Amino acid sequence: MSDSYSDTDVKLIVGNGSKTKEFSAHSTVLRSRSLYFQRALSERWKDQKHGLFIITKPNIQPDIFESILNYIYTGKNICQTSGENSLNILVASDELELLDLAECAQKHLINKFSPWLFSNIVKSFNIICRYSHFNELYDYVQNFIFRNPYSIFDSVDLHLLDELALKCLLESDDLELEEIEIWNCLIKWGISKLMDENITNWSDENINEWSDDHFNALKETISHCIPLIRYYYIPKYYIDKQIKCYQLDSNTFVKSKTPPRRFHEINVHSVANNYGLIGFFSTMIFNFIFSTTQCFILNTKPYFSKTSNSFIFSFTDQSNPVLSRVKIAKKDKAIWNNELCGPCFGKSDLRMGFSNYWSSQSEDYEYKITNSNIFIAKEYER
Repeated sequence: MSDSYSDTDVKLIVGNGSKTKEFSAHSTVLRSRSLYFQRALSERWKDQKHGLFIITKPNIQPDIFESILNYIYTGKNICQTSGENSLNILVASDELELLDLAECAQKHLINKFSPWLFSNIVKSFNIICRYSHFNELYDYVQNFIFRNPYSIFDSVDLHLLDELALKCLLESDDLELEEIEIWNCLIKWGISKLMDENITNWSDENINEWSDDHFNALKETISHCIPLIRYYYIPKYYIDKQIKCYQLDSNTFVKSKTPPRRFHEINVHSVANNYGLIGFFSTMIFNFIFSTTQCFILNTKPYFSKTSNSFIFSFTDQSNPVLSRVKIAKKDKAIWNNELCGPCFGKSDLRMGFSNYWSSQSEDYEYKITNSNIFIAKEYER
């Protein structure tokens, strides 16, 4: 490492508190690799008494800086250890204006560490939103959230989601939720932020027991986000039942005719069998089942994905087609993710098994779409 090199003229004090470490380096090397060091290592900033440049970087972890210093001296790729390290390297390289390293870290996070990004979606998105010029990574993670909004709104870390990150989602046209669902997610976020406050009975299920302190605290917490809800597209029934109950001033509602949010794609897929055509639709799930860059469900335990926008249908009887939406009470079980079979709608409502065998038994969707519990597909198109 550079600590052992002779003739170093830069002392770098990195970290904070008990996690502080000193490094030595050569100003000529640092200047040649970093725009930040070109400015910071000006002769006027040199400690004349000791003949050294002294730089403190309390925001960077010592182990991350040690890796970056190794990169500066050797040019070796340092972004292959883990998703968390790559994200920390990205942030530090931005601060030090190491443009090539920042680009490399973004690509590694996207191509190598997508599972980590999505498993730590709140932490990842918080950091990315603070650095708007991480354009490639920002678009990648935001598009995932657009298509899988409950990955963040059902996260156990929702209370850690920054207001800035939430506003990035609410300001977009592409969040794949009905407007009333977005409102409910905003309320859920606001309550999660207040759970640690010295006010009891925080729950959106017992608001009849709320005091004025509850309503005022919630209003203050979500006040900057309220104008971002597109109330014009919420049916009056939901306004009366799910919005007015929070005692918010109606003047805070922006009722301008902002364009409605748009779903990225309509994912309609079809299966042809001997009896006719069976199909299914989802706005959020197939992107990461079938995408080569986002296929992070492999080698994981089966799990359900939540959405209220899925339906299955059949034209097996052309005079009596069947459309079956996911039951509202079962939207938590809309999609069954399993690396051994699938796609699967509900636990058993429409499932692709091995080879061309499919099964259909009504459970989580409104209606059974075929009389046959098991059938063989002649074609499967997506």
